[in-house]
Parts: sequence; C-alpha cells; structure tokens
Amino acid sequence: MVRNATPQPGWKPHPGPVPILVYHALGEAPPTEEYPGLYVSEPEFEEEMVWLHRQGYEAVTLDRAEAAWYHGGTLPTKPIVITFDNGYPAQVTFAPQVLSRYGWPGVLFEITEEHLRPSEIRPVIKLGWEVDSHSATHPNLTELSGSELEYQVAASRRYLRRKFHVPSDNFCYPSSEYDAATIAAVKEAGYVGAVTENAGYASRDLPYELDRYEIEGGNGVEGLAADLASGAS
Repeated sequence: MVRNATPQPGWKPHPGPVPILVYHALGEAPPTEEYPGLYVSEPEFEEEMVWLHRQGYEAVTLDRAEAAWYHGGTLPTKPIVITFDNGYPAQVTFAPQVLSRYGWPGVLFEITEEHLRPSEIRPVIKLGWEVDSHSATHPNLTELSGSELEYQVAASRRYLRRKFHVPSDNFCYPSSEYDAATIAAVKEAGYVGAVTENAGYASRDLPYELDRYEIEGGNGVEGLAADLASGAS
C-alpha cells in the first residue's frame, strides 16, 4: 500500500479548501478523436507529477480530505487529490506506477458498466486507491428521473461496494451535468460527496458540488501551475 493511503506523522488538521485534479485518457489522442484535449500524454503526466512533488504537494484520497473536513482527520501541509474519470487502462497501469514513486494514491471514478474489468481495478485498491462511481453508463443525469436516475446513481454504488468491498462514498457527475434532483439522488444513495468539473478548489461547504481542475493535454506544467495559483488567490 502506498504511504499516503493512511495518515502520516506530521499531518495536521486541515478544514480549508483542497485542490482536486481530474484526468481523462492518458496517452496520445487518436487522429480521429473528437476531443483530443482529453488525452494527456504519458510524458506530460509524468512532468506534472514531478512538478507537484517538487512544489511540496502530496496526493491523498478524497475520502481522506473529507475525513479532515468533517471528522477531525489530518492531511499533509499541501494536500491535493488526483482523480481519473471513466476508467481507462492507462489510469490503472501507468498512472499508479508514477504516483507510487511518491507514495501517492489516486481516485478512480469508474463507469461501472462499460470500462475496466474487476481484475484491472483490484490492484489499485490494494495500493490504497479510492474507487468511486461515475454512474453506470455515463448519461446526462439531468434528463433522468425515478428508477432510471436511481439506477445510474445508487445501483452503480451498490455494485462497487459489493464487488470490491470499498466504501465508494463519492460520486462524479457525468460531463459535470447536475441539478437539484441529481444532487438529491446522490444524497439519497448515501454518498458523502460529489465532484464536478467546475474550476476551483474543493470546499467542505459544498460537499455535493466539489470543484476540480480538468487537466487537458498540451497545457503542461504551466497550465497546471496557473490553475493552482488561481484557486489559491
């Protein structure tokens, strides 16, 4: 298990905001890709993790941040949460190799019906990663109601809890589409929090609208640094 999967000596109470990053696909975008910015090359990802480490950041899970916000837990001096949406192979093969160099866990938001196999997910759980729901099939949840909405939000969590014996206490709104009814469904399903793609630092005051910085390919360390500086000001 990586070091920061559990509280470490020297960590302190941290009730304030915490930056969360979101990555999608890691690797080179195919020539026909409609959204090439969602692909961050492996060298670029490595450079960004090196930069974070040199700047004194330490990655933790979202569960750990919430423990500090709501239950008196502790965090590093400069905590950051690194999340991966959808569930792509490189997120559970290449990314853990890089993050483990620094003792860092990540957070995988998995689309439970369409992406990774259980055998691909279990190794990162053993490392101390957090695995949460990104819905069952990634629809626009604001267009759903009743049993359809319950299935996407609650059944996907039940699957992860049953299959992997993990809390799956956080939810990720597909395409950052959500409204009051969506938030109500997330609360009803028992989630502690939910993440968006609204740029900014995540705050304990908005547990079901946690901001994240979407990291796009080509922006590099300069883009990452600018994002973190804008949220800290």
